[in-house]
Amino acid sequence: MIASLAAKGMVEEDGAGALVVTATAFAALGLEVPGTKAVRKARVGTKQEALIALLRRPEGASIAEIMEAANWQAHYADSRIMPMSVRNLLFLGETAAKGSA
Repeated sequence: MIASLAAKGMVEEDGAGALVVTATAFAALGLEVPGTKAVRKARVGTKQEALIALLRRPEGASIAEIMEAANWQAHYADSRIMPMSVRNLLFLGETAAKGSA
């Protein structure tokens, strides 16, 4: 069976001797080849673009700046930003714990 797949160009051997599924096999199955998904371009002039630009600054962004850029009220800005902060703190905590071990 492997010889048949290799003859059809659906598997090939990599440098380490392992068999690798080829793009031909993915196409035959109607699947997208992993790692070839097109990157979606950001839309220009959106709130998302403005917020990302603010947050990527070295000094970050305050809630007031976020509120102004997105035209959000304080309670909405807090509710949108807090989940991101919690995830980042959890990640940073895990990273610190791994680093101290």
